[in-house]
Amino acid sequence: TIEAASAETDALLRTLSVEHAVETGRNPEDTGFPPSLARRGEVVSMKDEMTAPVRPMLRMLAAAGTLRLLIACANLVTLFLERSDARRAELQVRRALGATRRQLLRQFVVDGAVLSAAGGVAGAIVAYWMVQLVVLVVPSDVPRASEIVVSAPGLAAAIAAAVVLGVVLSVASAWR
Repeated sequence: TIEAASAETDALLRTLSVEHAVETGRNPEDTGFPPSLARRGEVVSMKDEMTAPVRPMLRMLAAAGTLRLLIACANLVTLFLERSDARRAELQVRRALGATRRQLLRQFVVDGAVLSAAGGVAGAIVAYWMVQLVVLVVPSDVPRASEIVVSAPGLAAAIAAAVVLGVVLSVASAWR
């Protein structure tokens, strides 16, 4: 771990400082450095060191992606509510023919789940293509750019979130 490596580095620096003081005839406590800098080693992960210059850009990209997702969710809310308004006459006819509220709710939930699952899969395909495009156009000084991929757990979570959102919006629009 980083902490263990820092502790080992500190111990090594203390040992070297004492050996140097003995060889030069100095007091081992007097290193010639201010106390804040004396015998202190700093170990930083290679990942942190390599990504430090591009970290603000990566955070901005993540924030932009999140904002884009929120806008898409707001658009879905609007579309689901508009769709339920457009189907109001159909629902009234079904209700008059004897359909129960539960049957109508089930129809809305199934429609919403199928539509949102299809949208989630389409979004996953577009995400895969966009990541491939980003890898092609990213500057060469971005570390490990060739390793950028869309993760399977991330895709599964996105598709699951799309289905859950679709079902929730279907139930909300059915209650209207």
